[in-house]
Amino acid sequence: MKPKKPEHKRFGLIKHSLFTDNGSTMVKLKDAVNTHVFMEELWLKRLNATALDYCILFVATGIIWPAAHFAEFFLTMGILSLLYFTIAESYLGYTLGKKMFALNVVDSNGTKPSLKNSFTRNISKFNAVFLIADTIIGRFASSTHQKFLDKIANTTVNG
Repeated sequence: MKPKKPEHKRFGLIKHSLFTDNGSTMVKLKDAVNTHVFMEELWLKRLNATALDYCILFVATGIIWPAAHFAEFFLTMGILSLLYFTIAESYLGYTLGKKMFALNVVDSNGTKPSLKNSFTRNISKFNAVFLIADTIIGRFASSTHQKFLDKIANTTVNG
């Protein structure tokens, strides 16, 4: 007998919708597809907001440290990124990029995250490699739209 291939978690909702006896299968399939489309749109909005924020930070770093060497420039940009995202999200609930794409950050109570939780969710933004890893792990390791560090900080991005 051939071993069964493991299923990807994102298809669990669709599989559940197709094989449940209560309710209309087509309605549940439509709900599953709509949920999937919403999540994909939210991730695209988050990507665009982050790109806009990093463009702002790139220019700000160039103004603050115009003659920096490559390593100094990105170290300065990493520090500014961590400060910018942490302070903006804890005091405003959003960054300029998130505001432009109608996104905001909330904690598990639905309020702006504390400074500690904001720092925790943004620590990966110090370095692009860490941010990409944080996003990929969160994106594919669960069915939610949270980064890995969002789960640790009990925060989420609404849109």
